[in-house]
Amino acid sequence: MKVVMVKYFFDTEANYQITEMAKAWPKEHELVIITSKHLDYVHKVYDKSQELRDRVFETKYGVTIVRLDCWFRLGSRVFLKGLKPTVDRFSPDILFMHGIGDFNDVLYLYGRNKYLTFRDCHMSWIASKNRFAKLYYKFYSIFFAPIINKFHKYELVYALGLEEKEYIKAIGINDDRIAMLPHGYNKNAYYPSIQLRKSFRESLGVADDELLVAYTGKFDYAKSPDVSLDIYEALGDEFIEENKLKFVFIGPANNTYFDEVFMNKLNRLEFKNRVTILPAVPADELVEVYNGADLCLWPRETTLSSIHAQVCGRPVIMEDHVSNLERVVNSSFLFKKGSLDDAVTKLISAIENIKQGYIVDICELDDREYNSQVKKMLDIWQYMIAKRLSIK
Repeated sequence: MKVVMVKYFFDTEANYQITEMAKAWPKEHELVIITSKHLDYVHKVYDKSQELRDRVFETKYGVTIVRLDCWFRLGSRVFLKGLKPTVDRFSPDILFMHGIGDFNDVLYLYGRNKYLTFRDCHMSWIASKNRFAKLYYKFYSIFFAPIINKFHKYELVYALGLEEKEYIKAIGINDDRIAMLPHGYNKNAYYPSIQLRKSFRESLGVADDELLVAYTGKFDYAKSPDVSLDIYEALGDEFIEENKLKFVFIGPANNTYFDEVFMNKLNRLEFKNRVTILPAVPADELVEVYNGADLCLWPRETTLSSIHAQVCGRPVIMEDHVSNLERVVNSSFLFKKGSLDDAVTKLISAIENIKQGYIVDICELDDREYNSQVKKMLDIWQYMIAKRLSIK
């Protein structure tokens, strides 16, 4: 089969779903990724170096990356120039557009499809903060959802989790048009490794008897890693010393939040000498971080990295809401949203468990592995293509 995927943003060094799917893509099926030149969501710009990274990614994984200019952008939605003729030029068997509820619905629900078309939904309630959301749900359920429900313009809309499925239903799409495609990991990129654990800890000067707590991700108000500092401070200096705790934060820090909020808070803390801050690294290098840490803490919202950390055997501490409950092996380490006291309690509990030898049972995450997910998805698509041909 020839498959064209469309995604507003695509970073070859990230560990988002589309990147991991591309890495797991079977060589017998051609994959073309059409995307924009916008990379500001990962604090990058599209330049010659990014163009080179695209070419390296293409060669390594046998895919084609096409970056289009855009007519305009509205928040996270981009209206790509020449999208439909570009897709037509590749004559795909399958078109898979990541995300839903955008300009592409106008093109492909009211336009004519020459190929089997699929969409997915990445929107969870924790990330849905638009004040006009209810009006949008009503609008979509009137003008777009009936076409999806009645006709085969979109064969299926994939939900990447339970909250995403709820979101799809909220915009009016029926259950029989929804399939699950859960957030996951690539077994070739994330795995337990004693050697990686040793090398990362040595690079930071962390001893075997010290306990390392990690945060990876953006330094911004949405993720609020400064809240992690509040949680660590609430442990007390004596507890930190007795348990030999160290902390590492890894992510892009070229913004005002990092200087004015995070560093301003860190510089006032007694244990600041126990904190290491590292710049963002390519996703493939995070396997070393998750092996090297003893546990990971994300104080706000949700993150795909929680799955990757657990695959490396590390327990994770996050807020207690549906997306996180769905992704964690041990929900006892999730804390009540906005509760500093509960976060501290869960952190202490995790530390005590780790000292007793606790590691995550990664077998419970097997069904999220992308190599197997991609294979199942492609098998279904081939069946649907064969069925359509037999009808004709």
